[in-house]
Amino acid sequence: MADGSAGLRLADVSDPSTPAPLGSYVVAGGDQAYDVVVQNSLAYVAYGASRFADCQLSPIPSSPALITTIPAAGLVQGITLQGSLGISQR
Repeated sequence: MADGSAGLRLADVSDPSTPAPLGSYVVAGGDQAYDVVVQNSLAYVAYGASRFADCQLSPIPSSPALITTIPAAGLVQGITLQGSLGISQR
């Protein structure tokens, strides 16, 4: 989930009544995580202040690893995947 200043947070929801924390990732710079979309083993995170990040979720989901941050013009608050990555700036 995207969790503001806490960044990307991962949880095991195999039992929805008791979600268990798995790991997290915060991009340096104090940006807020506004949105996340997961496809296969990648998480695409909208990090507000003009960038978004790709994070590798496997092979160890408790330790997501940053692949890259990509600059964008303006505030990035949403992500949409349509074949290739699409960025929604709201």
